[in-house]
Order: sequence, then C-alpha cells, then structure tokens
Amino acid sequence: MEALRIVNPKRLYAIFRIFSRLDDIRWSEESNYNLINYCRDDLTANEKLLTHWLCYITDRQMPFERVWDIGGYVISHIVHTYTEMLSEDMNDLLSS
Repeated sequence: MEALRIVNPKRLYAIFRIFSRLDDIRWSEESNYNLINYCRDDLTANEKLLTHWLCYITDRQMPFERVWDIGGYVISHIVHTYTEMLSEDMNDLLSS
C-alpha cells in the first residue's frame, strides 16, 4: 500500500479551514447539545455506551431529540435489564 502524500498543503489547509468553520457553525447553537434521557442515574459506563450507540443507530427518519429523549429512556432500561440478566436465557428476557 502506497503512503499518503500531500500534494498541495495550502489547498489542504484551506479545505480544513472550511470544514472547521462548518463544524463551528454546526455546534454553535445550544439546541444542538442534547443528552440521552437515561432511565436511571446509576448506569455503568458500558450501559451508557451501548445505549448511546443504539440510540445513534436508531436516529433515522425522525427528529433526533425524540429518539434521545423517549428512545433513550426505553433503550437504557432495556440495556440495564439485559446486563443484569446476562445469565438468563435471552427468550426469558425478551418475554419479560
């Protein structure tokens, strides 16, 4: 595999400045910062990470605020229940 070469550093710098500016604009609004509505305050880091990932991949065709608020609560409850019941049969977990 051939090493990556930067042919025109000035052009690359200009492109990075444009993307940086777009990123600044994207995150300048306070409404762009939303937290997941977890079902409990004592979730482990792993449970929070799994909940975040599941909310992220579910965030399609609807406002993300809805997924992170309502879905976050439901998904974090499912994740927490799942991690507490790892030794149980998956069918029992799903039917409960």
